Amino acid sequence: MAELVEAPKLSTDSRCQAKLTGLFAHNRWMAWTYLLHCADDSYYVGSARDLDARMADHASGHGAEYTAKRLPVRLVWAEEFERVDDAWALERRIHGWSRAKKEALIDGRFGDLPTLSRGHGRQPPKRPASTLRQAQGTKHQLAEPVEAPKSADPSTSSGN
Repeated sequence: MAELVEAPKLSTDSRCQAKLTGLFAHNRWMAWTYLLHCADDSYYVGSARDLDARMADHASGHGAEYTAKRLPVRLVWAEEFERVDDAWALERRIHGWSRAKKEALIDGRFGDLPTLSRGHGRQPPKRPASTLRQAQGTKHQLAEPVEAPKSADPSTSSGN
């Protein structure tokens, strides 16, 4: 049975605190992906096995060099995972997101996430025709099959 723990006393906004109160009733050793709002109005994304301990690290200035220079920080979003590699994978994905997309996640506007993706609705850049032909030619040359050496014609070879 999972150990029940009291929700941590974190600097969070009301939306996140309501979610965390319920989440911390679960096993505290699950993996987490989280977003912090920093004093300079930037966001920090991280992952941890023990969210309570990690937030204490950030608050004391020992969590990460980035957040230590931007105190105080406030937890604005967190998601629990059963597997550490899933939490880490989502952290890596969120690192590449725009500010607008991170804020949609924080606000729970999940339907907006696909349209806020970098490159959504953009056409790929057009290459000049000469560059395209050159690239296709190179590809064709690499894909060209290698011919097997020609064997001697059996009608002209000497028999045994």
